[in-house]
Amino acid sequence: MPELNFDFGADIPPREVADSLVAAYLGSLESVYRILHVPSFRKEYDGYWDSPGSAEPAFVIQLQLVMAIGSALYDDSFSMRKSAVRWVHEAQAWLVAPRFKSKLSLISLQIMALLCLARQTTGLGGDLVWIQMGSLLRTAFYIGLHRDPDKLPGMTQFKAEMRRRLWSTILELDLQSSIDSGSPPMIPLDECDIGTAANSDDEHLLDAEGRQVSQSPEAFTDMSVALILRESFLTRLTIVKFLNNVQFKGSYRETLRLHAYKSASRSLQGFGLADRAPSLFQRRMLDTIFSRYFIALHVPFFAAALTDPAYAFSRKTVVEMALKTYYAARPRAAPVQISPGFPISQSKCSFSGADHYARLSITGGGFFRYITHLATVLVALELHDQLQEDIAMGLPAARPDLIDVLQDAKLWSLQRVEAGDTNAKGYIISVVLCAKIDALLQSVRKDDCERHLVDAALEAGRRCVEILERSAGDIAAEAHTTDEDQLGPDAAEEEWDAMQGIFYDFTNIDSVLGFDTGSEQVLDPF
Repeated sequence: MPELNFDFGADIPPREVADSLVAAYLGSLESVYRILHVPSFRKEYDGYWDSPGSAEPAFVIQLQLVMAIGSALYDDSFSMRKSAVRWVHEAQAWLVAPRFKSKLSLISLQIMALLCLARQTTGLGGDLVWIQMGSLLRTAFYIGLHRDPDKLPGMTQFKAEMRRRLWSTILELDLQSSIDSGSPPMIPLDECDIGTAANSDDEHLLDAEGRQVSQSPEAFTDMSVALILRESFLTRLTIVKFLNNVQFKGSYRETLRLHAYKSASRSLQGFGLADRAPSLFQRRMLDTIFSRYFIALHVPFFAAALTDPAYAFSRKTVVEMALKTYYAARPRAAPVQISPGFPISQSKCSFSGADHYARLSITGGGFFRYITHLATVLVALELHDQLQEDIAMGLPAARPDLIDVLQDAKLWSLQRVEAGDTNAKGYIISVVLCAKIDALLQSVRKDDCERHLVDAALEAGRRCVEILERSAGDIAAEAHTTDEDQLGPDAAEEEWDAMQGIFYDFTNIDSVLGFDTGSEQVLDPF
């Protein structure tokens, strides 16, 4: 059978750069989504540099995906985007190459999971990860990852624990892709009997005799954040099934019932008194993940809440969670720097004091782009309604914190374009939203307001064109294929034909958000 001709590993950067990319990944997403056993990976990584030519292709692919994710954290300009795109494409080619059955192993599942993360961080079809998750989940079932490893023959304690860790990560990635895409989760939990992973640091996973070591539940370990996600998984799965059901009826009673799971988001508070504490990245990721479900749960009632006080709790929740989400990505926009109430550890793998989560909001695609943009639009809706009410009463006033978020959103979306994001639409929308609010604050007449919005949109478009033209040379070098994943980052997300007009109907939340929230189906609250 013919093999695909790919020279895997031909684009590995110098050791110093590779070290930074690997450290960036291990200090960020790996600390939340546990995929690798870090000591084993580091040992193989060191061995690779001793003899690059003798490395197994599977490890080379794994390493390249780790570096692809790390490259999104390397600098604010995503200067290594070209290499990251190549590494992602090579991983996809390796997975579809002949003799795939021989690749049905734990490392192939790790590669598939890393590929899901890499597509989101690099913006290569990050909104289509749900489709890829179907293949990953079924592959995991095929090799029996869903079964209790203690019941499988020839299973060492180390392998059993790694299977439990990877299974939890696959569940989390599938759930996240489901809520992001609005598609049903594909997890048949009634067919699984695998247990939860132990609360252990990687280096303490096994003792000298090869026995599993589980540290105190109160101890903060390499697995603590992943276990917090695992403990809240069933509740969040129920929320996603409730929202993504085609028979969704908008039961407000059920919404309030599902809202009452806040204990999970407070779980990190218990680690404040120990010598070791969660990193800033871990805290912000957890805050954003949990806030994402609160927002999704209450957004269908947000439009109704603007006119019906019965839904006031949903309005309050949406605005609070939108601000929390935005401040996680853009702490510079927060009115005050609030102490978390417990120590925050600096990641041992960080470099130059970089805020990894804030950087991912600029360079990343998929979830990292969408959630911040969603928060911006929700803040704009709230501010618009407040101004309308105040103007009707003859007292034009506005919350300065909401205005600051919209102003910062213009800078954030422009920074994304400067970092190579081809989604100029995001910047134009941010500019137009600010222009609309500015027109309300200045009591501009309707006809003049429309002209004001058009001028703002045209100026934003011209600015984006200038930025894109400056980077046209790099784009032209890669524009030899028509595959949508190779058109550039977020190409699948960039659908200009579907772009909404700049004259938003602020009374219709679906018009502004650009998707069906189910708000038209809202019934009586009780």
